[in-house]
Amino acid sequence: MDEADWPDPALQSGVWTIFPHISIAGFDGGGERGVMLSQLLPGADVDSSITRQYYLLQNEPSSEEARKGAHDQFSFLEHVVANEDYATGIRQQNALKAGILKEVMFGRNEGGGQAFHHWLHRVVSTPDDELDALFALPMAAE
Repeated sequence: MDEADWPDPALQSGVWTIFPHISIAGFDGGGERGVMLSQLLPGADVDSSITRQYYLLQNEPSSEEARKGAHDQFSFLEHVVANEDYATGIRQQNALKAGILKEVMFGRNEGGGQAFHHWLHRVVSTPDDELDALFALPMAAE
């Protein structure tokens, strides 16, 4: 499909992972296009991290109903991240620390995790003097 024919809704929704630690999730909040911008930072040890999240709307809600819709969407996203995504991740980390499994395979629907580990491997295995060239390449997974 020619780039000029790409449908805007398909480009403005979904979740994009930006190596190594940022994701952007598009959503509709109270009738306004918005994004949840998340930045994951390392914590004091291997078992901890800090996440900064920003909820941004393209336009300020024009009514109290739209404002409530945006806040409801923000609350839903916060619930999903904290009580589903992060809670699952913590359980998985605890299971891995038990040492029963030597390796784990990401499912095909976990493209962000696959892309992250692909690029992490490429970055740590690339000599420092070749990193500029590595990041000059198209970012598509091989």
